[in-house]
Amino acid sequence: MSSIRDSDAPVNPGLTLRARAHKLDEDETAMLGNVLLNHPTFRAKVDCLAAIEDTAERANAAEQKAKSYTAKNGPQRRAVVSILLLAAEHPPSWRSTIVANAHRTAVWADDQRKSELRRQRVRGRGEALLDGARRVARYGAGECIECGTSLSDLKEEGVSLLRRRQSRRLYCSQHEADAKLWAGVHKQRMRSALEAATGQHRHRLNRRHGTSLS
Repeated sequence: MSSIRDSDAPVNPGLTLRARAHKLDEDETAMLGNVLLNHPTFRAKVDCLAAIEDTAERANAAEQKAKSYTAKNGPQRRAVVSILLLAAEHPPSWRSTIVANAHRTAVWADDQRKSELRRQRVRGRGEALLDGARRVARYGAGECIECGTSLSDLKEEGVSLLRRRQSRRLYCSQHEADAKLWAGVHKQRMRSALEAATGQHRHRLNRRHGTSLS
């Protein structure tokens, strides 16, 4: 497996501010795919897809498998579908490299704005995105997003009312208290990781500063 790249890692100081932001965008976009391919459940889903020869049938199956990672249909689910299908097209030993480099394009080539990007954008969000991507991988596998314990093996007895009201559990009983303290933060990190995989973070407008920020 290829190593997961941290978009907070130092970048070449000789690069322009715009070029550094370009590189960080590429690293952030590739992060979710790298993390998912390091999870055995996701790799098993890819293997199942690879065994399907019919293109349309494979695409439909990928759509169904992607639902476990994000229930809402839209760009985020399509990003997971794309990772599944792209990985399924290649041998296991190539998958991580192919997925990691799939989105390396000239992000800023057609951006003619004169204003400089804020340094906040260049610092990246590697640690938070990596944490969010790992939680997405566990969520899609039916595991506690905090520790990776399989939730399918747990009984509903003793589960709090807060958990029962939700369509899917996020935590095992040991980390149930996290639902009250950290669930909001964890969910936001998961959304950010999914969003980054779509490239949407490149186009978000900061109204105050008029620049493209995460």
